[in-house]
Amino acid sequence: MAEKGKTIHLEVITPDAAVLQTDADFVLVRALDGDLGIMPNHAPLIASLSISPLFYDKDGRRYCRLFGSQRQSDDRYLAGCRAAAVD
Repeated sequence: MAEKGKTIHLEVITPDAAVLQTDADFVLVRALDGDLGIMPNHAPLIASLSISPLFYDKDGRRYCRLFGSQRQSDDRYLAGCRAAAVD
């Protein structure tokens, strides 16, 4: 698990709006070549995502559907998608 008190800023955006902006302890997404787990201080990366739920840990588990690309740098994670539904 992530160090206590460390988080990563998670943003999910569509062409119409930002649908999710929160801090998370851990983010799990499915890229075209497999699952990616992102924790605070993860190395920067860019990847294409598969159509699958995005999971993140913060006071329990929540998810949103997305398709698109992702960019991670420093302690910020950005996912771009055509459409999203947040539960």
